[in-house]
Amino acid sequence: MRRNQKIALALAILLAFGLVWSRLRIYVWLHASLWAVLVALFCLALALSLGLSAVTERPPQEPPPDADDS
Repeated sequence: MRRNQKIALALAILLAFGLVWSRLRIYVWLHASLWAVLVALFCLALALSLGLSAVTERPPQEPPPDADDS
C-alpha cells in the first residue's frame, strides 16, 4: 500500500508541474553555446530522474520473523 501512495504522490507532482508549466509563459534569451545548453538540459533531466526515483523508491524488504540463518 505504501508503494501505491508514493506512486500516486509522484503522479500528482508531475500533474501539478504539467498544469503550471502549460500556463507559464517565460521567455529567456540565452547567449550560450550549444554544448552549454545540452549540458544544462542533461543536468536537469538527471535531477528530475533522481528526484522521482527517490520518491518512488521501494524500501528493502525485511525477512519474515520465523526465518533462521542456520
